[in-house]
Amino acid sequence: MRGMERRCGRSSGTGEPPGAPRSRAAARTRRGAGARPALRARAPTVPRVIRAVTDAGPLFERLADARLVHLDARVIALHLVGDGRFLPLTRRLVAAMRDGEVRAQTSVMTLYQLLAEVYRRGERDRARELARTLMVHEGLELVPASDEIAVQAAQVRAQLGGRPERAIQIATALVAGADVYVTEGSGLRRIVGMTVANLEDYTAPAESAPAAPGG
Repeated sequence: MRGMERRCGRSSGTGEPPGAPRSRAAARTRRGAGARPALRARAPTVPRVIRAVTDAGPLFERLADARLVHLDARVIALHLVGDGRFLPLTRRLVAAMRDGEVRAQTSVMTLYQLLAEVYRRGERDRARELARTLMVHEGLELVPASDEIAVQAAQVRAQLGGRPERAIQIATALVAGADVYVTEGSGLRRIVGMTVANLEDYTAPAESAPAAPGG
């Protein structure tokens, strides 16, 4: 149930995430050598009055000390569709990823979740463009599935229920040792060993939001 606190633990043997965030200067040098596609948001879909009261600061206070941040599919989808309620948050997050201020990842399941609807609409060119952007976007690692993730996902789904896609997203974050799990509308409030950041907690209420894949 949405809003209810839920728990889920890591499987044994999970290691610390390799590497550390790059400096802003180093990231900019890399971009100069060969820029990669950016996650471009569409035009905002809600009135400016809602966007004006959205404050990204508190969210980034939670991300400041994170060694690794996991984004679920809905967070990326909301950015790509240009949801004006969340756009100030997602734009700043994408910029921080690009500049090396935030080290972020998502599951390869995100590729499936985003492309399924695009292919359903018959937009093959758009699907290929989106796939390329996600696979090579600077600052966002697309994590492939593995045996360890599959086992962890089975444990997550046994404890939390819900769709397999969400279990795989959470399992991917746990196995990688992510410090923060960024989501929206998933009903998650707590995962043992990992902070959950719900975008809706950092925005003004809105009457409705565009359809986007669940995390």
